[in-house]
Amino acid sequence: MTTNDKLCIFALLLAIGPALVHAADGSAACFPPPSGLVSWWPGDSNENDIADGNNPSAVSEVTLVPAEVLDGFTFGSNGYIEIPAASNLANQRFTWAAWAKPQGSYKDQYGSVIVVQNSDTENDVIALDWRSSPNERFLFVFGDQRKETIYSAHTFPAGKFYHVAGTYDGKTFRLYVNVGLEASFQEIKTISYTQNPWGFGESFISGIGSGFREWIGVIDEVQAFKRPLSASELTKIYKAGHRGECKK
Repeated sequence: MTTNDKLCIFALLLAIGPALVHAADGSAACFPPPSGLVSWWPGDSNENDIADGNNPSAVSEVTLVPAEVLDGFTFGSNGYIEIPAASNLANQRFTWAAWAKPQGSYKDQYGSVIVVQNSDTENDVIALDWRSSPNERFLFVFGDQRKETIYSAHTFPAGKFYHVAGTYDGKTFRLYVNVGLEASFQEIKTISYTQNPWGFGESFISGIGSGFREWIGVIDEVQAFKRPLSASELTKIYKAGHRGECKK
């Protein structure tokens, strides 16, 4: 190898070095989030919404830890993040999505909460949960917990990150995990949002007693959209993995 060859290789490494660094930390490989994004709680440096200012009204026993995309949320005993009810979160067509790593759950068929807005003790406006018993499945609740709950067709063992999404297009509720449609339920309804706060990692309604279902594990990149994302859009988010979506 001549001296000129070595100089050329050195110059090339200087040119592409920054790009390699960016690719390693994910910043250069991210992609713009899908349209219709309302709020986004990534958990990278705090609990705030980076899209539209729907910041928490209360945070308890929350720690930021390494997650699927940079950092995410883990919860101590009776830990939670509460987001005040807001008109831009009360959409009749929507997607709620997050990366979730379960490591155990509240011991009944409804398990522990990723995200929820409660109506009362037997009804959720919208909820995404994961349960460990009687089997390891994700749930999507959109009303009466006994009649308006769908469960993932497959089981998803604890200890891994999964991308979970619940969507509604005005006719059909759909539950997606990773790259697959896991369950659907046809129902035309007006979603009756309440003034109860949205909860991440917990289910507690002020005034009707304790109902904590704190998340055991990690929650990351919680997102709310004002439209149903398609299966291909959700697959793109899943396949991006730790590279994630671009943040301003």
